[in-house]
Amino acid sequence: MVAQSMQRNEPLGFQRYGVLINQLLLWAVFVYQAAAVVIFLIGLFLANRWFQQPFLGAFYEHTLVFNGTGSDSSDPAWALYGNVEVGDQLLSINGNLVRSASEIRRF
Repeated sequence: MVAQSMQRNEPLGFQRYGVLINQLLLWAVFVYQAAAVVIFLIGLFLANRWFQQPFLGAFYEHTLVFNGTGSDSSDPAWALYGNVEVGDQLLSINGNLVRSASEIRRF
């Protein structure tokens, strides 16, 4: 048996472009993965802030309007849910006016 190598008729310039394209694609994947890790870490940070938000007894939107999502159970944690209707807006907590979620965290 005789083995013989075959020469490609591809010019040397095209081989360089192939290497350059491979390197660019490797860097593109690296940047994509790095961005995914950063976004994941930002998500953890935002979730931690959300977990620190006190539960008032009913769910509300960012506009402080109650959205009607809740439990029908008699659990005391859901006491406010039975007293509000869909579309009611949270105006104050213990007599303190609130205009944003950060003010709710403060009170």
